[in-house]
Amino acid sequence: MYFGRPYGGYDYPRGEYGYYGVVPGRGYGAVRIVDAPRDAQVYVDDYFAGVVDDYDGVFQHLNLEAGTHHIEIEAEGYPIDAFDVRVAPGQTVTYHAGDR
Repeated sequence: MYFGRPYGGYDYPRGEYGYYGVVPGRGYGAVRIVDAPRDAQVYVDDYFAGVVDDYDGVFQHLNLEAGTHHIEIEAEGYPIDAFDVRVAPGQTVTYHAGDR
């Protein structure tokens, strides 16, 4: 699953799944999220991307188009954890929730 450019130019409202297609010739990297509640919702650039459990393992990560992205982690009973990350092609950034 990759996030970067939406199919067909659709404008997905916040809370709906924001699947993006891979664009040939563009670089992709990844973000791994650890130390967050496993059922917390993950939003990338205001699009729902899934839950932390999908992106917290050694072989689990959130694939993103290279560049800067805004990520929010939301879980009931916890403050929103929001951060900006710069993704480099071919590299994985590990984010430790709560480290700000």
